[in-house]
Amino acid sequence: VTAFCVDHPGSAVYGEVYGAVQDLRYGCAPDQVRFAAFDIYRGGAGGWCESETFKQLCDEYSIVRVPELRAPDGCCVSFNFDRIAGLAEGPSLVPMAQHVREGVVVRPVVERHDPAVGRVNLKVINPAYLERGT
Repeated sequence: VTAFCVDHPGSAVYGEVYGAVQDLRYGCAPDQVRFAAFDIYRGGAGGWCESETFKQLCDEYSIVRVPELRAPDGCCVSFNFDRIAGLAEGPSLVPMAQHVREGVVVRPVVERHDPAVGRVNLKVINPAYLERGT
C-alpha cells in the first residue's frame, strides 16, 4: 500500500483491517491484524477506479483484495436482489476463516452514480452476521 501511495500522490486505498479487531478472526492469530483492499480513489478527475483497474493496480502493487464473487463463467452477476441476498449468506470466503460471511458489496463493472443513492456501491449484509451475538 505504501508503494502505491508514493507512486500515486492524492490517491487512497480503501479497505479494512481484520483479525484481532472483532470476534471474527478470519483465521488470524489472536494478536494478528491483516488488511484487504476493497477500493481505490484516484484524486481529482480520476475518481473511483473501475473494477478491472482496481484489480490491476492491486495486482501490480501486491495489495491483498477482499474476495470477489463472479458467475461460474467468470462474468459479473447481473443485479437481482434475491440472488445477491443469497450470495451474502454462507461461510466467509477469506482463506482460513471458519465463520459466517459478513455480506457482499455490490458494485457495477463501470463506475456510476445514481441521483437517489449517489455512488452505486452498496453492501448487502448477511442476517446471520447481524444475529451472531458477541
